[in-house]
Amino acid sequence: MPDALVSGYFYVCRKEVLVSKISLMEQVLEKMQAKESIYVVYTVDKQKITIVSYSDFAKWEFIPPATFFIKDAMGDYIFIHTAKRAVAQEWVDKEYGKGRYSVNTSRLQKGKPLGEDSKPAFGTATRRGQKR
Repeated sequence: MPDALVSGYFYVCRKEVLVSKISLMEQVLEKMQAKESIYVVYTVDKQKITIVSYSDFAKWEFIPPATFFIKDAMGDYIFIHTAKRAVAQEWVDKEYGKGRYSVNTSRLQKGKPLGEDSKPAFGTATRRGQKR
């Protein structure tokens, strides 16, 4: 892969395609016809997308390029670079059709703490006055 850079133990593709009006599938087909690697970073409607092959995704050393992804019918992983899951799901629904794919997360999300460290929504500071 001439346009890939070895970073750590896996390949990180640095070539970006900056065509915003063409769908992701059309951009991938153009790459395939030109006999170039399709596993690069794309931009579709101002949304940054990274396609990763299953063989790269299955490596132990793999570090996800973004938080949200889908696995398409070809077995490739499409990572959507955004901070909000709703934005990622909206893009997937627009690109692939509503209800076909559900967005997954590649790492734990920040949220409300649960368990022993969480603080209750109400309560008393002491147990004083509760005896009857």
